[in-house]
Amino acid sequence: MNSGRGLGTGVVWSAAAILIAAAFLILSIDRLHMHPDEELSYRATAGGVIDTLRWQIDLEDNQAPLWFLTFNLWRAFIGDAEFTSRALGMLLVLPALALIARMARTAFGEPAGIFALLALVGNGLFFQYALDIRMYPLVMLVSAVSTFLLWRWLRLRTVRAALWYGLSAAILLYTHYLLVFLLVGHGLFVLLARRPDARLLRQGVVAAVVMTLAFLPWLPVAVTQVNHLRAVEAETGTARGGIGIGVSTLPTSPENVQALLDFATNSQPLLYGALLALGAALAMRRGFHRRGRDMMFLALIWALVVPAIYLLVNTRAGVYAPRYVSFLTLGLAVGVGGALALASIPRILCWGAILCLIILNLNGFQATLPVRIPYRDLFQAVSAASLPDDAVLFVRAGEGDGFVRWQIDHYLSADLRARATADPAQAQESRRVWLITGGWFDEETRAVFEALEPEHPVQRVIGQCDRAWCYLAQLMEAPPLDQPVLFNGDLGFRGMDFDQTSRDGVSVRLWWVTERSIPRDLSFSLRLLTVDGAMLAQQDGAILHYGQEHIETSAMQPGALYIDHRALASSPPLPPGEYALALVVYQSWDGVRWTLPDGSDTLNLGAIRIE
Repeated sequence: MNSGRGLGTGVVWSAAAILIAAAFLILSIDRLHMHPDEELSYRATAGGVIDTLRWQIDLEDNQAPLWFLTFNLWRAFIGDAEFTSRALGMLLVLPALALIARMARTAFGEPAGIFALLALVGNGLFFQYALDIRMYPLVMLVSAVSTFLLWRWLRLRTVRAALWYGLSAAILLYTHYLLVFLLVGHGLFVLLARRPDARLLRQGVVAAVVMTLAFLPWLPVAVTQVNHLRAVEAETGTARGGIGIGVSTLPTSPENVQALLDFATNSQPLLYGALLALGAALAMRRGFHRRGRDMMFLALIWALVVPAIYLLVNTRAGVYAPRYVSFLTLGLAVGVGGALALASIPRILCWGAILCLIILNLNGFQATLPVRIPYRDLFQAVSAASLPDDAVLFVRAGEGDGFVRWQIDHYLSADLRARATADPAQAQESRRVWLITGGWFDEETRAVFEALEPEHPVQRVIGQCDRAWCYLAQLMEAPPLDQPVLFNGDLGFRGMDFDQTSRDGVSVRLWWVTERSIPRDLSFSLRLLTVDGAMLAQQDGAILHYGQEHIETSAMQPGALYIDHRALASSPPLPPGEYALALVVYQSWDGVRWTLPDGSDTLNLGAIRIE
C-alpha cells in the first residue's frame, strides 16, 4: 500500500499532468473552426431554461436535454463568444481527466495515472470533441463518472454504491441517447469479468430501477423524438435502418473502421494496439491483483468493445459517427497508462516511451484537424484591414444561412455589417468594396466581379479557393481621384495611397491611366523631400504594376488602370518631422519633363509626417 506521502506526491504529479493536458487544449483552441451543428447549439439555447427545454419538446431538435441546459446557463453567466463556449468543454473534460487518472493510479500504481493523462496530449479525436460546442465534452465527463461509479460499485458491493451507479446511468441517457451502448458495455463487463452472484444481481436490479425512475419523466419526449426522427428520415429518403440519422452518420465499412482507428490513435493504430495487448497480457498474469485486472478489462471494453457495438448496430441503423464514440479516448488512455506502468522495464524507459508517444501524437495532430472554412479568421482579417466608409458586397456568400450569419455577426466589425449589401450598384458607390463570396466559379458571381473590376481593381485577396474549400474576400478599390491629373494631356494620374510610413521610408501606390496610346516609354520619378525642397530619396523607372510586373508606357492600354507600387527607403532613418512627396514624369532619353495643365513639371503630392 502507498504511504500517505507517496499518495500525495502521486496526486501532485497527476495534477501537473492534468495541467499539461489542459494547457494543450487551451493553447490549441484557435485551431478549431465552427461547424454548422455548433451554431444550432446557440440557436437551441437562445432563450431561458424553459425555452431550451421547449426546443427539444417541440421537436426542433432530437437530442437529450442535459448539455443544452448546461450551455444555456453557461451563456447566461459567461457569454456566447466562441472561445468561452469551447472553454466550457475544457472545464467539463478536466474532471473526467481527474477520474481516469485516479482509476489508473489506483489500479496500476502512481505512474499509470500520469501516463494516462499524457497519452491524451496531441490526440486528435480527444482534442476535437473535448472542445466541441456540442454535448461531446459532457459525454466524456458523464462516461468517466459512470464508469468510475460502476468500478466503485463492483469493488464495494453495497446498495448505496449501486444507487449512485444507477443515477449516473440515467444521467448518461439525459446527455446522449446513444450512450445506452456504453451501458451495454458496462453490462458485458459485469457479466464477463465478475460473473455476478445473487447479491450483485439484486443490487443491479436496484440500479436499473433507479435509472428507470430517474429517466422516466423524460422518456415520453425521447420516444416522441425518436418517432419523429424516423418519420423525417423516411420522408426525406435518408433513413438507414430502423432508427438513427442516416444523413449525419457513416456506414460500417472497412474504410470507416480504419479511419476511426487512425483518428483515435493519430495514425498509430499498431503502436496503440501493441500497448493495449501488452497491458492486457501483464494484467492477466498469474498473481496479479484483481483490481488491476478488472480495470484493464474495463478500459478495453471502454476503448474497443463499446465502439464495436456502435459499429455493429450501425449495420442495421444509423448510429455511428466518430463524434458519438469520442469518449473511447478516455478508456484508451487508461489502457495505455496501465500498460506502461506495468511494463517490466526501468522506469526511465517508461517515461521515454510516453515522451515518444506524445511526440508521435503531436506529429500527427495537424492531420487530424477537420477541414473547415475559417470564417472567423477571414472576417477578422477583413475587419482589421478595413477603412472607414468601406462597403461589403455579399455575393453567394452564405449570408442567409444561420451558420454563416453567426460568423458574420460575431467576427465582422459592426461598421462593416452596417455597410453590407447584396446590391452591386449600391456597393460600387464606395471607393473600397470588399467582395465576399463562397461561389467564385458561379456565373452570377463572376458577372458581378467583371462589372466591378474595371473601375475597382482587386488590391487584396483574403481566403482561398481550391479543393479543400472556397471562400474569398477581395478588396476591390477605385482610384483616389475621380478625374485624372494629366501630364502632357495624355497620361493621367488618378491619385496616391499610402501603404506604409515610417522612419525607414515610405511605401505608396500610384494610380495611372492613359487617354490614348503613348508611343514612347517614359520614366516616373517619385521623390521624398524636406519641407525646404531638398532631396532625401527618389525612385525612378517604369510602372511596377501591383509591385510585380514592369509596364512601359508604350504598353499601356487606353482606359485601363495601372497601379504603381513604389518604396522610398531612407538610410539613415529619417528623424521625426514633416516631409513632402513629389512626382515627375520625364523622357529618359533626353530628360525632358512632361508638364501639367498649369505648365509646371512637378506634381506636389502633399506633406507627410514621420512620427
